[in-house]
Amino acid sequence: MRIGIVHTRDPFAPGDEAGVAAALGDALVAAGHEAVPLGLPLRWDDPLQMVEQVLAVRLLGIGNLDRVIVLGFPAMCVNHHHRYVWQVEAGASAVCASLPATPRGDDARAAMMRVEAEFLGRAVRAYAASAGDAERMRVAASRDVAVLPLPGDADAWAGVVAELTR
Repeated sequence: MRIGIVHTRDPFAPGDEAGVAAALGDALVAAGHEAVPLGLPLRWDDPLQMVEQVLAVRLLGIGNLDRVIVLGFPAMCVNHHHRYVWQVEAGASAVCASLPATPRGDDARAAMMRVEAEFLGRAVRAYAASAGDAERMRVAASRDVAVLPLPGDADAWAGVVAELTR
């Protein structure tokens, strides 16, 4: 199977998603799949530009792949017919926490929460690395969200690959 692993990143800023994407890609290749991490460079230094950044991701259509595994928000907003969501870091609620308590900030927060719920609802499957995130996602999107923890060692990636490729 040809699989894209989509994640967002703030260039030159620390973040776990790029490391998870690389490790997952290696595990998928070891299991016989073709896999490629697709990092979307986003800047989060102006919280009010977040809505525009989310819109940019939402307009992306990814083709030539059998499946897309997205590693959270706003990567989950990419368009693909067979999209799995695996929330490995805090989701839209954490992104929204940096928005100012102003009418514009409140509008941006509401818009991002609606978009997250919409794209979670459209995913083929949804997972979260923690029980807390899974519960928040269940409530936000009114759908089942399974807990799929980040593996602690290289051997544990086989179970993650089995789940994400079923």
